[in-house]
Formats: sequence, C-alpha cells, structure tokens
Amino acid sequence: MKKIFAFAAAAVMALSASAQVNLGIKGGLNLSTTNDLTGMDSKNVSRTPGFNAGIVAEYPLVMGLGLRGEVLFQTNGFKYENETLKTTITSKTNNLAIPVLCEYALPFLDEHFKVYAGIQCGLCLGGKAKTETPLGDNERNYDKDDYNAFDLGGVVGLELMATDFLGIDARWTRGTMPVYTNGSADDAGKNDAISLGLIFKF
Repeated sequence: MKKIFAFAAAAVMALSASAQVNLGIKGGLNLSTTNDLTGMDSKNVSRTPGFNAGIVAEYPLVMGLGLRGEVLFQTNGFKYENETLKTTITSKTNNLAIPVLCEYALPFLDEHFKVYAGIQCGLCLGGKAKTETPLGDNERNYDKDDYNAFDLGGVVGLELMATDFLGIDARWTRGTMPVYTNGSADDAGKNDAISLGLIFKF
C-alpha cells in the first residue's frame, strides 16, 4: 500500500512540474460516514460534516481528456445514535488524500463542465472519538493502534466552472480498506464521503 501511495504522490508532483499544467486551489464541505462498522446497525449511523482543502493540478491530453492530481487535507467520520441506550458516538479522523483522476471536458460547453473518475490514496493522521451517555461524556484521541494508516478508494465527480477561474466541484469517494483496527471499539468500517466545494484556477 505504501508503494501505491508513493506512486500517487509522484504522479501529482510530476503533473505540477510540467510547463503545461494548470494549477488551482479548492475547498469546501465533506459529508462523510463510515460503512460496515462492526457491532453498529447501519440505520443508526449517519453522515457528519467536515471540510476539505488543497491544491489541484491538471494536465490536458487530447480531445478533452486530461489527467488531474490533487493533494488534499480533509476530515472524515461518522455519527452513531442508539436511542435505546441513549448513546451517541461521534468519530472524526484527519486525513491527507491524493486523488489521481482521469477527466473529460464536454466540448459543447467550452470545457467549463468536466466529469472525472479515478483512485484516491489516503493517509490517516489521527483523530478523536466522543461518546455521550446518560452517565456522562467521554472524549479521547485515537492513537496509531486504533486506525489503519493507509486507505485506497475510488472517486467519481464533476466540475462546473462559472468563469475561467471560479467554479464548483462535487464528488463521491468510497474507501476500500478498513478505517479502524481491532484496537478500537469501532473496528472495521470503510470511508464514504460526499464532497462539495469551490475551486479557483490560476
């Protein structure tokens, strides 16, 4: 997995080093959850708000096709509510994400509308969990034994530019690897995030 992450990082840096690359910055809202959590009924698990921000590098190829690499900081997590036990668990992880995407610009919209898909390599930087019960609340930071450091996921999304410089971006990202380990009460689980935001291109 480290080799995949290194390859993704190298691909983004290679794009940025090219004279033909188009650079931008982006940021916005992450609505994330964690699927397949051990011991938690999925109907009681909901999305929790977070944010994402980072840089974008685009390299045009031919006939509207191009490569797109990003380096993002983003927060993922979930909220679990058990009405019977009157217990709420909120989890948040901080992540470095490197998507490597293939994009296509629709020609009849003067390349202002793009769709894209690809892979995303992620590095978990830690996080915290808060448990609220009738007997009191408890909050703790995750240590390195509570989560898996690396993640690999798929990404699909679209971009709509209102001008040559300013636009909006929307995507869905689905992780394929367990977020938590057996060292955590909330073991297993896979990231699932819907991201909405603004993008500015130089």
